[in-house]
Amino acid sequence: MRCGNCGNLVGVLCRCLPAWLGTDPQVRQAVDRQDLRTIIRLLRSRTRLHQGELASITGLPQPTISRLESGRIHRVRDRYKLRRALAGLGLIDPDPELVAAAEPSSVPVPPQPSTPVAPLTVDDCGWEADAAMDALHTALGYAPSRRTIMALAGSTLAAQVLQWALADPTQARRAREGGPVSDVLTDRLAQSVDAVRIADAQGGASPALRAMAQPQLEFLHRLLREDNPGTDRSRLLGVTADLAGLLGWMAVDAGEARAQALLLAALRTAHAAGDPVLGAGIISYLAVHTYSQGQGREAALMAGTALHRVQGMASPFVECVLWTRQARGHAVAGEERRARMALEHAFDAYTMGPCEDDPVWLYWVDEGELHGQAGSTLLELGYHDQALEHAEQALAGYSPECVRNQASTQIRAARALIGMTEVEQACDRAHQALDLVETLRSERTTGQMRSLLTRLRPHQGHAPVRELLERARPLVREGA
Repeated sequence: MRCGNCGNLVGVLCRCLPAWLGTDPQVRQAVDRQDLRTIIRLLRSRTRLHQGELASITGLPQPTISRLESGRIHRVRDRYKLRRALAGLGLIDPDPELVAAAEPSSVPVPPQPSTPVAPLTVDDCGWEADAAMDALHTALGYAPSRRTIMALAGSTLAAQVLQWALADPTQARRAREGGPVSDVLTDRLAQSVDAVRIADAQGGASPALRAMAQPQLEFLHRLLREDNPGTDRSRLLGVTADLAGLLGWMAVDAGEARAQALLLAALRTAHAAGDPVLGAGIISYLAVHTYSQGQGREAALMAGTALHRVQGMASPFVECVLWTRQARGHAVAGEERRARMALEHAFDAYTMGPCEDDPVWLYWVDEGELHGQAGSTLLELGYHDQALEHAEQALAGYSPECVRNQASTQIRAARALIGMTEVEQACDRAHQALDLVETLRSERTTGQMRSLLTRLRPHQGHAPVRELLERARPLVREGA
């Protein structure tokens, strides 16, 4: 079996893992107990391996490695994933299927886009599995639209969310009928989605990243179009929905008009997979897209619908995200009481702590994120001092990898300081934000920065403002 980090044969040519790993008594006892957490902690404390390398070696997502090391989860309960991780570490003999999947020849080559189908738009599609494939087909750009995707606004978009909540689940169960894709390949595809997700959080939705992820979605779509028995089709649909939703979010971040098409196609695919929690996560992206366009009540309705649909099955952290989306929507609509109540619910859900079964796409939910959303809500409501306080707590709580979130929060802190007439301090924050924005490829964050500069222009009598505007001139010129 080949190492997932260097590609060499484990135990023969691979030098990623220390020689003592296979003979250390603590490691052998941990293998007997199926205690991967102890092995991860030993490797992290006694080697220079970082979490990303361990994720590549074990085949587990980096957030799972982090949770194991920190003690937020104690075990990997999925026996298949556990055996794959131990085999990747060279501690047990790999299953034959794992060996085949690790060979370079098993890596799929993305196919060319399929032949165009009859024209349709995403909201024309139904909610059964075949209709989900049609929606993906349209979102991928294979078919011309009768109207632009951005026309899907107002009550039309909210109606899509309501239809998702009410759609007949019997149609989704048809998606579980066979396909020729092995569990190992599905795992590898899921890992690639996780890698794209982390790259997006760290550097924004760059054209290169989106160009890399697009063929993966096309490949998944092609696999789902094939009708061959023998695979967990529901899980493959879930991976496809996850990637389509992520690409939809990246399109939001990049300011692309096809964002809604991708997100609505992802929502249908999540329904076909029988995964309402993933559907709720996709709706959280839709809510952000919607309140960012000034449609606060509609965004709050979406988040509230998703909360109702997953009640009793979603983890507290999933509920926390949906409550923050509802709070932001109410704030944009000027509904202070409802916004504050939603924030209280979000904090209550967060204090219940993470769960082992939290979806991987929740990796970014931490104390920094919660305070960042609270600060944004209060800033929208005009409470600048409270917004600044939450922004400070957010910046202290964010993971260092969350560069985009840090940049957005510094921008909002600067806006709060302008509202408090602390213009020079606002300029200091704006400089810190620019340091981060210049490293990102996020049109959404860049737009927030340009909006901040517009707010500062009336104060050009202050030397710090003139200095900031001079530094930011290339950014302003780029957006002209």
